[in-house]
Amino acid sequence: CKTAGPWPFLSFTMQSWTLMTARYVLDFLGGANLGSFSEFSTQISETIRFPALMQNSLTVTVWWLILVPAFMFFTRNDVKKRKAFMTWNFSPFLINVHLLNLPLAAIAHLLKPRILTLHDMWIGLVIGLSYLLFYLFILDPLGLHFYIVLSPRTKWSTLVYTIILGSIYGFYRAWNHALLEDDE
Repeated sequence: CKTAGPWPFLSFTMQSWTLMTARYVLDFLGGANLGSFSEFSTQISETIRFPALMQNSLTVTVWWLILVPAFMFFTRNDVKKRKAFMTWNFSPFLINVHLLNLPLAAIAHLLKPRILTLHDMWIGLVIGLSYLLFYLFILDPLGLHFYIVLSPRTKWSTLVYTIILGSIYGFYRAWNHALLEDDE
């Protein structure tokens, strides 16, 4: 916030990181022996369990499997731009929000394991769709184009929306599978 202002917190990446961090704070408060406040904290933490997993999984997957290779491809003939991108990409801040956020979200899930329910998936869908609506109806009209593929003006937007919805279900299945593998 000091160098860039608060606008990065409007991005899906920072909201994902914030949601994961909120889970850690709520889990801490849940174990702090504060009576009904601790119970409430634990309940909220459990409510955002899957959204935190899903959003951080989506962030890391898209960044490292799609965007980084795309940047590398498009800068293949410009060593200076490629080096600048790699320096930026491996800065402590970006490593924190594009890589370490997933293991941190996973640790919170795996250390206190619980099979995800359909309720968890629906909460993940609601939060994911809420961000999409926020992006389409608030950020995009303001000219804040963080994710150009989400723009309804591109011919790929329907495909992208479908892939995102499918990935929410895929991450739901994958995180449950991770717990079921531990039980065997």
